[in-house]
Amino acid sequence: MGDEWFEISRPSYLPLGMRWEKAVADGLTAGVSHAFGIFDRTLCGIQETGMSPSDHW
Repeated sequence: MGDEWFEISRPSYLPLGMRWEKAVADGLTAGVSHAFGIFDRTLCGIQETGMSPSDHW
């Protein structure tokens, strides 16, 4: 992980509150999963009112 210029360097383990989870919100497109993380937005930058991580860690 992170050996080449195109690889993303990341720790192999993060505490639960710092992991990416599936985003849950009324405004997200149905049938498309988005990663939700510690910044209250999806990995691709979407921010919806009331968005939260899924109930399944």
